[in-house]
Amino acid sequence: MMNKLLFFLFLLMASGLFAQSYNATFRSGDDSWVAGYTGAPPRADDDDVVKIEWKETEPQKNNFAISFSGKNKSKNLFLYIYRQFTGLKPNSLYGIIFNTQFLVNNENQDGIIYVKAGALDHTPITFDLRLTEANFQKGKIGYDGKNLEVLGILYPTGSGNLNFQQMQNYAKPFYANTDKDGNIWLIIGIEPEVSVKKISPVYLSTLRILLQYQGAYSRELVNKGNEYLDDSKTDSEFDDNISSIEIYTGSGHLLKSIYFIDGILSGNITVSEFQEGSYFFVFNLDNGKKIIRNVEN
Repeated sequence: MMNKLLFFLFLLMASGLFAQSYNATFRSGDDSWVAGYTGAPPRADDDDVVKIEWKETEPQKNNFAISFSGKNKSKNLFLYIYRQFTGLKPNSLYGIIFNTQFLVNNENQDGIIYVKAGALDHTPITFDLRLTEANFQKGKIGYDGKNLEVLGILYPTGSGNLNFQQMQNYAKPFYANTDKDGNIWLIIGIEPEVSVKKISPVYLSTLRILLQYQGAYSRELVNKGNEYLDDSKTDSEFDDNISSIEIYTGSGHLLKSIYFIDGILSGNITVSEFQEGSYFFVFNLDNGKKIIRNVEN
Protein backbone atom coordinates (compact mmCIF):
# COMPACT_ATOMS: atom_id res chain seq x y z
CA MET A 1 0.00 0.00 0.00
CA MET A 2 1.07 3.56 -0.67
CA ASN A 3 1.39 5.52 2.51
CA LYS A 4 3.39 8.14 4.40
CA LEU A 5 2.64 11.26 2.35
CA LEU A 6 5.13 14.11 2.72
CA PHE A 7 4.70 17.45 1.01
CA PHE A 8 7.47 18.92 -1.13
CA LEU A 9 7.72 21.75 -3.64
CA PHE A 10 9.09 21.11 -7.08
CA LEU A 11 11.27 23.40 -9.18
CA LEU A 12 9.79 25.81 -11.73
CA MET A 13 9.04 23.84 -14.91
CA ALA A 14 9.85 25.50 -18.23
CA SER A 15 8.32 24.79 -21.60
CA GLY A 16 10.39 22.43 -23.71
CA LEU A 17 11.53 20.28 -20.77
CA PHE A 18 14.90 18.54 -21.12
CA ALA A 19 16.21 16.38 -18.31
CA GLN A 20 19.13 14.12 -17.47
CA SER A 21 19.20 11.74 -14.52
CA TYR A 22 22.08 9.97 -12.79
CA ASN A 23 22.15 7.09 -10.32
CA ALA A 24 25.22 5.63 -8.57
CA THR A 25 25.66 3.07 -5.81
CA PHE A 26 29.48 2.84 -6.26
CA ARG A 27 29.49 -0.96 -6.26
CA SER A 28 31.95 -1.16 -9.16
CA GLY A 29 34.10 1.93 -8.54
CA ASP A 30 34.14 5.68 -7.95
CA ASP A 31 32.39 6.34 -11.31
CA SER A 32 34.86 9.11 -12.26
CA TRP A 33 34.19 11.31 -9.22
CA VAL A 34 37.34 13.30 -8.35
CA ALA A 35 38.32 14.06 -4.74
CA GLY A 36 39.30 17.45 -3.36
CA TYR A 37 39.49 19.38 -0.09
CA THR A 38 39.91 22.87 1.32
CA GLY A 39 40.91 24.12 4.75
CA ALA A 40 43.82 21.69 5.16
CA PRO A 41 47.55 22.01 4.43
CA PRO A 42 48.79 21.13 0.94
CA ARG A 43 49.46 17.39 0.48
CA ALA A 44 47.26 16.61 3.50
CA ASP A 45 45.99 13.58 1.63
CA ASP A 46 49.55 12.21 1.48
CA ASP A 47 50.05 12.80 5.21
CA ASP A 48 46.80 11.06 6.25
CA VAL A 49 45.33 14.34 7.50
CA VAL A 50 42.44 13.89 5.09
CA LYS A 51 41.36 10.85 3.11
CA ILE A 52 38.72 10.48 0.41
CA GLU A 53 38.57 7.08 -1.24
CA TRP A 54 36.37 4.41 -2.75
CA LYS A 55 36.28 1.50 -0.35
CA GLU A 56 34.22 -1.30 1.12
CA THR A 57 32.00 -0.05 3.93
CA GLU A 58 31.96 -3.32 5.84
CA PRO A 59 34.46 -6.14 5.24
CA GLN A 60 33.16 -9.20 3.40
CA LYS A 61 29.71 -7.64 2.75
CA ASN A 62 30.48 -6.42 -0.79
CA ASN A 63 29.06 -2.96 -0.09
CA PHE A 64 31.11 -0.05 -1.39
CA ALA A 65 30.93 3.74 -1.09
CA ILE A 66 32.94 6.95 -1.25
CA SER A 67 34.57 7.37 2.17
CA PHE A 68 35.37 10.77 3.74
CA SER A 69 37.56 11.17 6.83
CA GLY A 70 39.91 13.81 8.17
CA LYS A 71 41.30 15.93 10.99
CA ASN A 72 39.72 19.36 11.31
CA LYS A 73 42.80 21.17 12.61
CA SER A 74 42.00 24.45 10.86
CA LYS A 75 38.32 24.33 11.99
CA ASN A 76 37.38 25.06 8.37
CA LEU A 77 37.73 21.68 6.66
CA PHE A 78 35.66 20.82 3.59
CA LEU A 79 35.95 17.43 1.88
CA TYR A 80 34.28 16.99 -1.49
CA ILE A 81 34.05 15.08 -4.75
CA TYR A 82 33.14 16.46 -8.17
CA ARG A 83 32.23 15.07 -11.58
CA GLN A 84 31.74 16.52 -15.05
CA PHE A 85 28.37 15.97 -16.75
CA THR A 86 28.11 16.42 -20.52
CA GLY A 87 25.44 16.39 -23.20
CA LEU A 88 23.32 19.20 -21.72
CA LYS A 89 22.06 22.26 -23.57
CA PRO A 90 24.82 24.91 -23.86
CA ASN A 91 24.60 28.20 -21.96
CA SER A 92 21.43 27.04 -20.22
CA LEU A 93 20.03 27.14 -16.72
CA TYR A 94 19.28 23.82 -14.99
CA GLY A 95 17.49 23.00 -11.78
CA ILE A 96 19.46 20.30 -9.96
CA ILE A 97 18.03 17.86 -7.43
CA PHE A 98 20.29 15.69 -5.27
CA ASN A 99 19.03 12.59 -3.46
CA THR A 100 21.71 10.98 -1.28
CA GLN A 101 22.20 8.24 1.25
CA PHE A 102 25.08 8.25 3.74
CA LEU A 103 26.36 5.60 6.10
CA VAL A 104 27.80 6.95 9.33
CA ASN A 105 29.52 5.48 12.37
CA ASN A 106 30.09 8.52 14.53
CA GLU A 107 29.16 7.75 18.13
CA ASN A 108 32.12 9.84 19.36
CA GLN A 109 31.52 12.75 16.99
CA ASP A 110 31.62 16.01 18.97
CA GLY A 111 29.27 18.03 16.77
CA ILE A 112 27.28 17.93 13.56
CA ILE A 113 28.51 17.59 9.98
CA TYR A 114 26.87 19.49 7.12
CA VAL A 115 26.41 18.00 3.67
CA LYS A 116 26.69 20.53 0.84
CA ALA A 117 26.01 20.13 -2.87
CA GLY A 118 26.02 22.37 -5.92
CA ALA A 119 27.42 22.98 -9.39
CA LEU A 120 29.85 25.00 -11.49
CA ASP A 121 30.16 25.85 -15.17
CA HIS A 122 33.92 25.25 -14.96
CA THR A 123 36.27 22.66 -13.48
CA PRO A 124 36.75 22.90 -9.68
CA ILE A 125 40.38 23.73 -8.89
CA THR A 126 42.22 23.94 -5.56
CA PHE A 127 45.15 26.22 -4.78
CA ASP A 128 47.99 25.24 -2.46
CA LEU A 129 48.28 28.25 -0.18
CA ARG A 130 49.00 27.96 3.54
CA LEU A 131 45.72 26.08 3.61
CA THR A 132 44.19 24.83 0.38
CA GLU A 133 41.49 27.01 -1.18
CA ALA A 134 39.21 26.47 -4.18
CA ASN A 135 37.80 28.44 -7.11
CA PHE A 136 34.22 28.12 -5.87
CA GLN A 137 32.24 29.62 -3.00
CA LYS A 138 30.89 27.03 -0.61
CA GLY A 139 29.57 29.53 1.94
CA LYS A 140 30.31 29.83 5.64
CA ILE A 141 30.13 26.74 7.83
CA GLY A 142 26.52 25.61 7.90
CA TYR A 143 25.30 28.19 5.37
CA ASP A 144 24.61 28.25 1.65
CA GLY A 145 27.21 29.78 -0.64
CA LYS A 146 27.11 31.07 -4.20
CA ASN A 147 28.00 27.67 -5.67
CA LEU A 148 26.85 25.22 -2.98
CA GLU A 149 23.85 24.83 -0.69
CA VAL A 150 23.33 22.90 2.54
CA LEU A 151 21.71 19.60 1.59
CA GLY A 152 21.32 18.28 5.14
CA ILE A 153 23.01 17.45 8.43
CA LEU A 154 24.70 14.27 9.67
CA TYR A 155 24.04 13.98 13.39
CA PRO A 156 25.99 11.88 15.92
CA THR A 157 24.24 8.53 16.19
CA GLY A 158 25.36 7.43 19.66
CA SER A 159 25.98 4.00 18.21
CA GLY A 160 29.01 2.12 17.03
CA ASN A 161 27.02 0.57 14.18
CA LEU A 162 26.71 1.96 10.68
CA ASN A 163 23.49 3.94 10.30
CA PHE A 164 21.73 5.17 7.18
CA GLN A 165 20.99 8.89 6.88
CA GLN A 166 19.20 10.12 3.77
CA MET A 167 18.81 13.68 2.51
CA GLN A 168 17.64 15.47 -0.61
CA ASN A 169 16.68 18.93 -1.90
CA TYR A 170 13.40 18.30 -3.70
CA ALA A 171 11.93 21.29 -1.85
CA LYS A 172 14.83 23.56 -2.79
CA PRO A 173 16.44 22.72 -6.15
CA PHE A 174 19.84 24.22 -6.88
CA TYR A 175 20.11 26.42 -10.00
CA ALA A 176 23.28 26.50 -12.11
CA ASN A 177 24.18 27.11 -15.74
CA THR A 178 26.11 25.04 -18.26
CA ASP A 179 29.10 26.27 -20.25
CA LYS A 180 29.15 26.98 -23.99
CA ASP A 181 29.62 23.26 -24.74
CA GLY A 182 26.80 21.98 -22.52
CA ASN A 183 29.03 20.85 -19.63
CA ILE A 184 28.45 21.24 -15.91
CA TRP A 185 30.47 20.10 -12.89
CA LEU A 186 28.52 18.82 -9.88
CA ILE A 187 29.97 18.89 -6.37
CA ILE A 188 28.97 17.15 -3.15
CA GLY A 189 30.92 17.24 0.10
CA ILE A 190 30.91 17.35 3.89
CA GLU A 191 31.77 20.22 6.23
CA PRO A 192 32.18 19.66 9.99
CA GLU A 193 31.04 22.10 12.62
CA VAL A 194 33.93 23.95 14.32
CA SER A 195 33.65 21.71 17.38
CA VAL A 196 34.29 18.54 15.33
CA LYS A 197 37.99 17.76 15.67
CA LYS A 198 38.01 14.55 13.68
CA ILE A 199 35.72 13.07 11.05
CA SER A 200 35.40 9.32 11.42
CA PRO A 201 34.63 7.67 8.10
CA VAL A 202 31.44 8.99 6.52
CA TYR A 203 30.30 6.94 3.53
CA LEU A 204 28.34 8.24 0.54
CA SER A 205 26.64 5.00 -0.52
CA THR A 206 23.97 6.20 -2.96
CA LEU A 207 23.77 9.30 -5.12
CA ARG A 208 20.85 10.17 -7.40
CA ILE A 209 20.77 13.39 -9.39
CA LEU A 210 18.18 14.99 -11.65
CA LEU A 211 19.08 17.92 -13.92
CA GLN A 212 16.08 19.72 -15.44
CA TYR A 213 16.34 22.31 -18.18
CA GLN A 214 14.85 25.71 -17.32
CA GLY A 215 15.75 27.77 -20.38
CA ALA A 216 18.58 29.74 -21.95
CA TYR A 217 20.69 31.17 -19.15
CA SER A 218 19.86 34.71 -18.08
CA ARG A 219 19.89 36.56 -14.79
CA GLU A 220 16.17 37.25 -15.22
CA LEU A 221 15.41 33.52 -15.41
CA VAL A 222 17.48 32.83 -12.28
CA ASN A 223 15.62 35.57 -10.40
CA LYS A 224 12.28 34.26 -11.62
CA GLY A 225 13.08 30.77 -10.36
CA ASN A 226 14.19 32.07 -6.96
CA GLU A 227 11.05 34.20 -6.66
CA TYR A 228 8.93 31.16 -7.47
CA LEU A 229 10.56 29.15 -4.69
CA ASP A 230 10.20 32.03 -2.20
CA ASP A 231 6.53 32.57 -3.05
CA SER A 232 5.59 28.91 -3.11
CA LYS A 233 7.73 27.21 -0.50
CA THR A 234 4.93 27.05 2.08
CA ASP A 235 2.22 25.91 -0.36
CA SER A 236 0.92 22.48 0.57
CA GLU A 237 -2.81 22.70 -0.16
CA PHE A 238 -4.81 22.34 -3.33
CA ASP A 239 -6.31 25.82 -3.80
CA ASP A 240 -7.45 25.30 -7.40
CA ASN A 241 -8.46 22.55 -9.81
CA ILE A 242 -5.89 19.96 -10.92
CA SER A 243 -4.98 20.18 -14.60
CA SER A 244 -2.61 17.19 -14.76
CA ILE A 245 -0.64 14.69 -12.70
CA GLU A 246 2.95 13.61 -13.39
CA ILE A 247 4.45 10.57 -11.65
CA TYR A 248 8.22 10.30 -11.21
CA THR A 249 10.44 7.64 -9.69
CA GLY A 250 12.59 8.64 -6.73
CA SER A 251 15.55 9.07 -9.11
CA GLY A 252 13.63 11.47 -11.35
CA HIS A 253 12.38 9.29 -14.22
CA LEU A 254 8.95 10.29 -15.56
CA LEU A 255 6.68 7.23 -15.48
CA LYS A 256 3.28 8.61 -16.46
CA SER A 257 1.40 11.82 -17.23
CA ILE A 258 -2.36 12.01 -16.71
CA TYR A 259 -4.51 14.95 -17.79
CA PHE A 260 -7.93 16.19 -16.71
CA ILE A 261 -10.23 16.78 -19.70
CA ASP A 262 -13.56 18.34 -18.76
CA GLY A 263 -13.03 17.06 -15.24
CA ILE A 264 -12.33 13.47 -16.33
CA LEU A 265 -8.95 11.74 -15.96
CA SER A 266 -7.32 10.64 -19.21
CA GLY A 267 -5.84 7.57 -17.48
CA ASN A 268 -5.89 5.44 -14.35
CA ILE A 269 -3.47 4.95 -11.45
CA THR A 270 -3.35 1.50 -9.83
CA VAL A 271 -1.17 0.23 -6.99
CA SER A 272 -0.09 -2.78 -9.06
CA GLU A 273 1.79 -0.46 -11.44
CA PHE A 274 4.36 0.44 -8.79
CA GLN A 275 7.22 -1.63 -7.47
CA GLU A 276 8.51 -1.12 -3.95
CA GLY A 277 10.24 2.22 -3.62
CA SER A 278 9.80 6.00 -3.56
CA TYR A 279 7.70 8.00 -6.04
CA PHE A 280 6.86 11.67 -6.54
CA PHE A 281 3.40 12.75 -7.64
CA VAL A 282 3.41 16.24 -9.19
CA PHE A 283 -0.05 17.83 -9.17
CA ASN A 284 -0.21 20.72 -11.65
CA LEU A 285 -2.94 23.22 -10.72
CA ASP A 286 -4.88 25.53 -13.03
CA ASN A 287 -3.40 28.54 -11.21
CA GLY A 288 0.14 27.48 -12.17
CA LYS A 289 1.14 26.09 -8.79
CA LYS A 290 2.57 22.62 -8.29
CA ILE A 291 2.02 20.39 -5.28
CA ILE A 292 4.39 17.46 -4.69
CA ARG A 293 3.61 14.38 -2.70
CA ASN A 294 6.37 11.89 -1.92
CA VAL A 295 4.83 8.41 -1.69
CA GLU A 296 6.59 5.36 -0.27
CA ASN A 297 5.21 2.13 -1.71
